[in-house]
Order: sequence, then structure tokens, then C-alpha cells
Amino acid sequence: MILFWTMAGVPFSYAHAILYIANHEPSQYQWPWWFIIALLIPYLGVYYVWDTCNSQKNQFRQEERGVVDERTTFPYFKKGKIQNPRTIETSYGKQLLCDGWCKKLSASEIYLPLC
Repeated sequence: MILFWTMAGVPFSYAHAILYIANHEPSQYQWPWWFIIALLIPYLGVYYVWDTCNSQKNQFRQEERGVVDERTTFPYFKKGKIQNPRTIETSYGKQLLCDGWCKKLSASEIYLPLC
């Protein structure tokens, strides 16, 4: 799904914005400063959740392989690693992360009550 969105959704959404800007006067699409801030605040919150969720997942997989390379790039959020995460073992012997953001944001109602 990520590949599909990257190949289809991203160019599609960029094209709409560019076509709108190219075909309208700047006075028609200029927003007030308070509206831009109202959009920016939830955007930064969602970015924080997205970034720390991916960091938790990546740290979990690295610990599983035994090679831990802690990410310290900008922006660096401290909640990117879970100490002693709760997991579920699959029938194939793999571990599923069911702690941190994965626990809070997962749409699956099947395995989370087991944690």
C-alpha cells in the first residue's frame, strides 16, 4: 500500500495543488496566518506520532536481529525506543510488537487483547 501511495497518490496530490496555484491569482488562495497555524499544530502532532511509531518499530526489529543502531538524526524524539516491549510470538517463531504506539494505534482487534 505504501508503494501504491508513493507511485499514485503523492504525484496526484501534488499535481492538484500545482494546477490550482497555476490557474488562480495569489489573492484567491492566500490564507490568514491563524489558519496556517491551525493547520500546522495538528500536522506537527501527527508527524511526532508517525516518526516515533516508525522508530519504535525499527528499534524493535534491530533488537530482534541483535544489531542496534540508535537513530540520532534531526528531528530526534526520545520516545523512539521501548524498553522491554511486550510481544506476541507467531506460529513461525517471529515476534510481533504489541506495545508503544503499535498498541495504541493498531486497527487490529484480534491480537491486542492478548497483550
